[in-house]
Amino acid sequence: MSVYLVCQQMNGVWKVKHGNMVPLFQQAKQLAAELGLPITYNHVPREQNKVADSYVNKALDNLL
Repeated sequence: MSVYLVCQQMNGVWKVKHGNMVPLFQQAKQLAAELGLPITYNHVPREQNKVADSYVNKALDNLL
């Protein structure tokens, strides 16, 4: 699944059509609502954000 697609769904631009994704979408929206802050989701390609990508890779390596 495309990260861009998920961002568009979370921002309410596109509908979540895949049945398995609906409960996850609802849970994510509920958690976001509980923060009580306005949230927008933006897709930043890996090539344009190497620092964050390296942090994610380190975190994932520690999980294994």
